Amino acid sequence: MFTDECIAKIREWRETLKEEWGIAMINRPSGGYLMCPDCKTIVSNNDYTKGSTLINPKNPFPGCGHQSVRELWPRWDVLSLIDDFDITTLEHEEDITKIKLIFYCSSFDFLFESFLVNFLEKVNTQRQLIDYILDTNSEFPKRVALFNKLSGEKLKDVLKNNGFSDFGTQQRFLREKRNELVHKTFDIDFDILNKCFEVIERDMLKVFVFLHNKYISTR
Repeated sequence: MFTDECIAKIREWRETLKEEWGIAMINRPSGGYLMCPDCKTIVSNNDYTKGSTLINPKNPFPGCGHQSVRELWPRWDVLSLIDDFDITTLEHEEDITKIKLIFYCSSFDFLFESFLVNFLEKVNTQRQLIDYILDTNSEFPKRVALFNKLSGEKLKDVLKNNGFSDFGTQQRFLREKRNELVHKTFDIDFDILNKCFEVIERDMLKVFVFLHNKYISTR
């Protein structure tokens, strides 16, 4: 089983991500991302510099000036993934790496699906048809192809041309490692994976904020 020190490190990592990704935003009004229900633009609450917080609906939303209750972004079910891992069942310290691998791949899949739902809604796709489209395009390559069709651009080119080429490369690498883990051929290279995790932690939410504001926002 994990040593107390190892378990403490996992908990520390989880709490760090809560702060970085805004899970604790309700108790920490200076952080996290918020979405305007009117123009659908996402902004970082940390970027609001007029002396007050965007959580207060009386403060005009940047750009559109809308005054109403803002939505927390991403959804709670995405952010709460970080609390769903049962660390008491782990037997080896290397499982910390496996936890991060599964978490980041799952987070990407949830965020990508949520983005595609919003994209399909924007082009006036009926809810039942959205479910059908996602069900028949459940594999990752098909979902990338769906994005390419909806946007008229290739996802890898969009990421590359907007400063996220490193994220795209590392995310594909993580998916390969996740598949190896599923097929029990997983070989851990801690140095490579830790560098990969650094990029994912830095850019994951930024990538989807960018995609959302580029393709979903009406501002």
